[in-house]
Amino acid sequence: MGIRCLNKFLKENCSSSIQTVSLSKLNGKTIVIDASIYLYKYSEEGKLMENMNIMLSMFKLYNIVPIFIFDGKPPAEKKELLKQRREDKKIAENEFHMLHARLGAGFVDDAEKQEINNAMNELQKKFIHVTKQNVENVKELLNNYGVTYYVAPGEADGLCALLAVEKKAWACLSEDMDMFVYGCPRVLRYLNLNQHNVVLYTMTHILQDLQMTQKEFRQVCILSGTDYNKKERLTSCQDLYHTISLFKKYKRTRPKIDFYTWLDRQKQNYYDISELQHIYTMFDVKKSF
Repeated sequence: MGIRCLNKFLKENCSSSIQTVSLSKLNGKTIVIDASIYLYKYSEEGKLMENMNIMLSMFKLYNIVPIFIFDGKPPAEKKELLKQRREDKKIAENEFHMLHARLGAGFVDDAEKQEINNAMNELQKKFIHVTKQNVENVKELLNNYGVTYYVAPGEADGLCALLAVEKKAWACLSEDMDMFVYGCPRVLRYLNLNQHNVVLYTMTHILQDLQMTQKEFRQVCILSGTDYNKKERLTSCQDLYHTISLFKKYKRTRPKIDFYTWLDRQKQNYYDISELQHIYTMFDVKKSF
């Protein structure tokens, strides 16, 4: 989900712009929340309603005003990716049942049994299903707390970003790294229900650390690969770090043209610039809504 290895890169290069803060510091602030992130996260833990209730109680305790955004219809550009994800879920589920049958048949020693159980736990995380009833139950809980929620016309992250960019919300709470590409002024991650804290990323400081504009940062992230790019993404951090290397080369030329225009003029250009420009507009929330 989002830009692979971006969080690693930000931690390595922008550590001063990332800090753990107590929820008490968010007193009186409005935060917009990508609901699907926590629907899946808490369902994976087998504590969807319990943890949603804890989360909402914490917000009430610290006088935080939450706005939840639920996913609408996914964009056409994500059709193939979603199809692949469904197939991956089926494969993981089939492997899980095969291991379960192997355990049931016996003939495994304690060490092998532990190994199989560990593998089953990891596989189970890969085919979590959030049902329509799960969503309705969470919406009912939000209503009981008097919390505002909306269903986005498309995916939730774009509307979350728009509310933050237009200062309708102070920050966005999400684990999706795309929030940085959209240009959210502040992104909150790693909400801790036990310690009542969260990790705050401040975008203006991050851009200063990287000596980039928001446009350049978005262009770099899109070039390294998003959920919308057609090109196959590498399994390691190579895409992002190769793109950063290209960007540094571009900056050394003291250019009067933007990064994509410069890239398009290079003799060895393997990128579809028109596709990159199209994806760029998808992350420009002021033009997308």
